[in-house]
Amino acid sequence: MSSFFFGKISIIFRYIYMKILTTSSSQQVINVIPRSFLSSYKLIVKDESSNEEVFNDEVTAAVSDNYRTLQVTFDPVLKEGRFYTMEVRDRLVETLIYYKDKIFCTDQTINQGNNDYYSVNSGEYVYDDTAGSHDNDYIII
Repeated sequence: MSSFFFGKISIIFRYIYMKILTTSSSQQVINVIPRSFLSSYKLIVKDESSNEEVFNDEVTAAVSDNYRTLQVTFDPVLKEGRFYTMEVRDRLVETLIYYKDKIFCTDQTINQGNNDYYSVNSGEYVYDDTAGSHDNDYIII
């Protein structure tokens, strides 16, 4: 009976909880629930591939219900298909970390509620439904 119970739990927790951002050079919105509600924070974003900081600056936080909204313009822009770590810290005492999360950067529309998932092959393969043929040519040597 216990194996049946654990099988049901894995179905419930299938959603990915991370921030999804784009490669846009315009302002992006990040909603967080920090440990302490302040008017501004220091935001640090690191690229997980190279372990380099790509953003380290002070950001203002707007009040939105029970969370804070951070409006951030990344310069240089984030790279497509990369994972980043995000830390929201106190702007005066940098050792105080109020929030941590992971960021995934993509320009694809992702909405798990509508079963719109990220695909590494998006736009790579073309299939013509009307003709029933493939537009991709493969050469085998």
